[in-house]
Amino acid sequence: MVTDQAALMLFAGTAFFMLAGFIITYLIIRHNSNLNNINTEKNKLLSESRLRHIEENERMMNQISKELHDNIGQSASLIFASLNKIESFCADEQILRLVTNAKDLSNQLLQDANNISHSLNQNYIKSRSLHSLLQQNLEHLKSFKNIQSEFIIEGEAKNLYPETKLIVYRIAQEAFQNILKHAGATEILISLFYGEQTFRMRIQDNGIGLVKNTFHNRDGIGLTNMRERALVLNGELMIEAPQNSGCRVTLTIRDMDFDTNGE
Repeated sequence: MVTDQAALMLFAGTAFFMLAGFIITYLIIRHNSNLNNINTEKNKLLSESRLRHIEENERMMNQISKELHDNIGQSASLIFASLNKIESFCADEQILRLVTNAKDLSNQLLQDANNISHSLNQNYIKSRSLHSLLQQNLEHLKSFKNIQSEFIIEGEAKNLYPETKLIVYRIAQEAFQNILKHAGATEILISLFYGEQTFRMRIQDNGIGLVKNTFHNRDGIGLTNMRERALVLNGELMIEAPQNSGCRVTLTIRDMDFDTNGE
């Protein structure tokens, strides 16, 4: 009898510990699952927040684009037309030269307003190829700062989906803005790599490299915007900028879906 009771107690104890183990294991799994759900929801909210921020920036840039086209562009056109009329009534050579110079300036103002308007307008960007958009920026850098450039395409060029292209181009614009304002560069190299499911854009200059209080600053608005846009694309953004050795901005997107019906 004693032996039977001991065996029964041993069985009951073993069952209790097994049940307790199952319960603890279940609670741990449930806790980890809840943590994963919380992290997933947190990442989802962060992604939605980044996307809303980018969309708000795009709405603002579209509005600026419209204002440039409607106001500055039209004003420059009116100035140019008025100068044409003055020129037709003027016989003094010195005044004619001044009028001609003023016409050239107003024409340049109109062209610059159109270029800036296009670069801000997302519908214009989505309708163009990434290659032509970047080439246009290089031409602007050359005319404005006499920066020489080289453009390389590695692999077979593929089309990006319009929304993806818009975000990639905005990242490039931030890099160009830094080169124009801070880098003091004389040369710039752009390379686009198209793999089977990989896309890489690299923008490299020969400027002064890491500059304090520019977009390279970890808390800088330009760098923050670039990082947010890269994260929306599930891309990796690398900025290599040793002192006095230029700057290289690399955006890499893996598991990339290309637009087979675009452009």
